[in-house]
Amino acid sequence: MNIQSIARCLLLGLLVSIPALSMAEPAPSSAAQVDIEKLIIDLPTKPENHQVIAAYYKAEAEKAKKQIEYHESLKTSYKNATKNLPGSPGSLNRYSGFERHCDRLISAFEKQASEYEQMANEHEMEAMGKQ
Repeated sequence: MNIQSIARCLLLGLLVSIPALSMAEPAPSSAAQVDIEKLIIDLPTKPENHQVIAAYYKAEAEKAKKQIEYHESLKTSYKNATKNLPGSPGSLNRYSGFERHCDRLISAFEKQASEYEQMANEHEMEAMGKQ
């Protein structure tokens, strides 16, 4: 087996394992969604729920930040795994789509984290009676 065959096998192994890795973290259960919805619905009679809701949004922001780190790592792995493959040098890198995919996900998770942090801050302000 030559070096190109080994590199292809490694890349194929990486590509096959990515879907399994992305499914490792379970999606939020419907029970968690119902709980946060109930907290929101009960806000008129239970303003103390603001602090719990703020904590929920902070946790969601942290999950998004972990996804940013994960996809930054994947991008580096793609870059390193493909740099010596045929068609990879220079601006005509046929594997650059892999890195762009990671960039798009990183950007989406950055926006998601920012939105969750903003909601957490708003609920914290409400909990302190500052809005």
